[in-house]
Amino acid sequence: MKDSKKKSNQTGQTIISVGSFLNKPQRSLCIILMLCTAAFFIIRIWGSEIPGNQSAADESFTVTQRFYGVDAAEMERIAAIPLEDALSGIRGLKHIFSSSENGRTRVLCYFEGREHGRYEAVREAAQRVYESLPKAAQRPEITSSGDSRIPVWTAALINRKDNSVSDKTGTVLEKTVKPALEGLPGAGTVEISGTGLKEIVITLKSEEAAARNIDASDIAAVLVQNDILLPGGTVRRSDLEIPVMVDGRIKDIRRALIPVRNSGDGVDYVRLEDLAVVTEQERDYESRSRLDGKETVIVALMGSEKADLGKLSLQIKEELAKFPDLEFTILSDRGEAERDARSSALKAAFQGTCMVALLCALLCFGRRIFSLVCSLTVPLTFFITAALLILFGFSLDKLVLAGLSAGVGAAVDTAILSAEFFRSCKTIEEGKNARKALCFPLVSGILTTVIALLPLMVQKTSGMNSVAWAVASVNIVTMVLAMTLLPPLFLWDCSSKIKHIYEHTARFRRTNIISRVRVLLPAISPFFRCYRRNLVVLMQLILGKPLLVVCFWFLLSILGIAAFYLNGADIIEESSGDSVYAQIEFEGGLHMEETDRSLAIYGNELKKQTGIKTVQTVARTGTGSAMVSFDPQLTNSNLVRNLMRNIPVPGGFVYIAESSPDERNWKIKIAGDEERVCRELAAEAARRCSAIELVSETVLNFKNGSPGINLMADRERIALNGFSFGSMGQTVRRGIHGPVAYKRIDSSGEIDVRIRGGQTPKSREEVLEILLKENSSPLVISALATSESTREAGSIQREDRRRSASFSIRTKAMDPGKVKNRVMTVLSDLELPPGYSIEFDQQAIKAAEEVGKQVYHFILALLLCFMIIAALKESFIYPLALLAVVPPSLAVPALCLVVRNYSLNAVSAAAFVAVSGLAINAAALAADALENTGINSMSFYCVFRRRLPVLAATTFTTVSAALPFLFIKSNSALAVKTLSLVSAMGVTASALCAVTLIPALVKLFPGLLNTGGNRLLLR
Repeated sequence: MKDSKKKSNQTGQTIISVGSFLNKPQRSLCIILMLCTAAFFIIRIWGSEIPGNQSAADESFTVTQRFYGVDAAEMERIAAIPLEDALSGIRGLKHIFSSSENGRTRVLCYFEGREHGRYEAVREAAQRVYESLPKAAQRPEITSSGDSRIPVWTAALINRKDNSVSDKTGTVLEKTVKPALEGLPGAGTVEISGTGLKEIVITLKSEEAAARNIDASDIAAVLVQNDILLPGGTVRRSDLEIPVMVDGRIKDIRRALIPVRNSGDGVDYVRLEDLAVVTEQERDYESRSRLDGKETVIVALMGSEKADLGKLSLQIKEELAKFPDLEFTILSDRGEAERDARSSALKAAFQGTCMVALLCALLCFGRRIFSLVCSLTVPLTFFITAALLILFGFSLDKLVLAGLSAGVGAAVDTAILSAEFFRSCKTIEEGKNARKALCFPLVSGILTTVIALLPLMVQKTSGMNSVAWAVASVNIVTMVLAMTLLPPLFLWDCSSKIKHIYEHTARFRRTNIISRVRVLLPAISPFFRCYRRNLVVLMQLILGKPLLVVCFWFLLSILGIAAFYLNGADIIEESSGDSVYAQIEFEGGLHMEETDRSLAIYGNELKKQTGIKTVQTVARTGTGSAMVSFDPQLTNSNLVRNLMRNIPVPGGFVYIAESSPDERNWKIKIAGDEERVCRELAAEAARRCSAIELVSETVLNFKNGSPGINLMADRERIALNGFSFGSMGQTVRRGIHGPVAYKRIDSSGEIDVRIRGGQTPKSREEVLEILLKENSSPLVISALATSESTREAGSIQREDRRRSASFSIRTKAMDPGKVKNRVMTVLSDLELPPGYSIEFDQQAIKAAEEVGKQVYHFILALLLCFMIIAALKESFIYPLALLAVVPPSLAVPALCLVVRNYSLNAVSAAAFVAVSGLAINAAALAADALENTGINSMSFYCVFRRRLPVLAATTFTTVSAALPFLFIKSNSALAVKTLSLVSAMGVTASALCAVTLIPALVKLFPGLLNTGGNRLLLR
């Protein structure tokens, strides 16, 4: 940085130079106060409003099409495939997935980036498919969501058995609450269990209808044609156009008149209530839910992939406040847990900042201004960097706060390093020289950190870019402050005019300090004796056996590299801190009442266990789920998971789909043309994988559907008796399912009207006794069709227009690449038909590869730093000594991760980069003291005595900033704790390595740090 002086140009205007700025500490202080004020208002006004840097995130939508009573194969044919065709025409589509099951098809589509109008395009495509479906189909539901079925927010309504839930609850939830919640930013699908929409069910009285020769189709035709509201056009009066509506709605559907032919070929009109039983009821539940064994209505919301859960939780509360008649009891709120984690991280950051500031004040002996400036540097850097990140579009979440606290180590190093360089300055000229000398150790370490972080800063991986930006921003802000605003403050009282005053004051302070130290001497003398004794022993070891020191650090580096290689890279998983969600599978087609009974027994057993607060279960046909909330003070997630697996479910199997910090679920998919072949291959592959020593559980992600009855029509008999195949099929469908005939419009909106041909058959024999009526006398189904037993598919999965079947395996937390290699080795001899393929969890592999690539980026960054240091020092050997400190400094936290069974992930990768920069700082500080100095016992001892306190101070303060994060108890703060662990261990190792490895290398290679042009270059 150039130093010029204050001068005037030709016009007489005054020019303020950088060099003259050292004489203006008041101006520097005013600028600092201005920056702090601006940072405070930025954080206060915008800190909680910006959801994060998500502008580049991809979009995903889920389209759900319901058609009650239609099996999975037919839903695939009439809904899934047409939806895939319609959505494929939208620009930017990357992947498309569909799942078809009885009565429902879900299509999940991923798009590249974000584009205005994409939601409208998805809605238009879904609407086109809906209009091609029969009238009984429901309107499509479109949400912004991912493929996760684990709810991020769950709530229960008041117990039904207390008669506290209104009859209109189902309609209000489905028609009002559900759309409101799904419309929130970051919200996905909303699932409601334990209630249903209102509908009108018309069930024919078999005897009365047969006596009048009428069936369900006749009644449906009359109601569809008469219970309508039609536009009649407009009439013009003066300058107004007045719409005319023809209101043909039936006021009371029970009293609707149905025409019936009499014996004289005339027509009589009979009220509908004389021919059928008209019931207004809730639709048959798709699911039944319980809370602690009591029947309850449950509302569960799935989050989208890029949701800000903390903000989403607050918006849900605001939205539910608009429905005062509905009393919700929150069972699980991951957004609340996210806010708690953020609050804990904020407290930890505040505590760490205070500890660092206090240590800076205690460790910076000398002038009082030094202690004050070093103490204020930490909060100053923290607040300015936080404000800059907010302006860049980041929110102060737990990862950004942890990155700021990890990066504060750079601020501490810079402040103490600056104090060390400016300590002996008595004039402004000496301060200028000290600032020039400070450039090399400061810039070299910060450049290493920032350059190595660049690849991480542009990644889309969750958490990686946030931490990288936070750490890099702290380093850059620290460097700018150290070269501009801090030097004038350090040199506040350095002026030739007050030199004698300063010397007098310094003597007074030294005398005052000595008098205070004498009082404390008996207490601290044992510590100093131990310190000197250990320092001498360490010095003798380094000078006497330098090769042993170098071999020790070299061996540690090899172990660290082996730890990285053996443990591999992984995506970090954070489970909920107070709840566990599990899927429970039963035999295909098992009635909902039976699954509900089994889940009630299971829930009661869970509720008896220590630490369990609530147990919420949802029963469906053949499947169910359970969410267990627990007290983190009495138990933890792993114990609850084991508890849920060990307690038996009558007739069911418990599967916990969500990964945790200690275990991972990996998905293996078989893709091909035939769904049956895919399932057979997946079952065989799962059987082979279950024998792998790494695998603790294998689960098929599919199962057979319920047993079915296949009616095969005898077309010859049908034709001879004057029937048609279509009319027979419709009669069977009305007799069993009672499809929606039309949607009745009344004052409360649309309501489905379903018409049944009679009482619902309970057995195969009753199905065959359904009556058919056409132009001839009625006949039963068994006279026109034969039957056989079959088993329908439970669900049909499609991925990128191909059918697929998958299974999941559970292992401990480890590198997905290793699991993939082991699995694919076992499955290498599995014969696949042409066109079929096996794919290991692509999402996990891709995320791990992104983390693994950072190793190459890091090596490239070190090479670039080598070139920068070589250019500054005009030596190719000098930078080797500094970079030699990096591998052993990173090896210690790498081995700690192995001991804790953690793999390298996106967040810890950023922490390793930050540690490398601090390691080069420490190495540069040690090398600067030894540069161009012959190493012997006396000089080496002096170097140790002069530099070790500075290194110890920077180490203690950096570790102090990380310590509060290690004691956060929430599971949702795993990433923060991992980052803090890497920072604390890495910085400690780098300090020890700098004071031992650098001198040992100088002892072995005496000319290692000798440079010729560096002094001239720095001046």
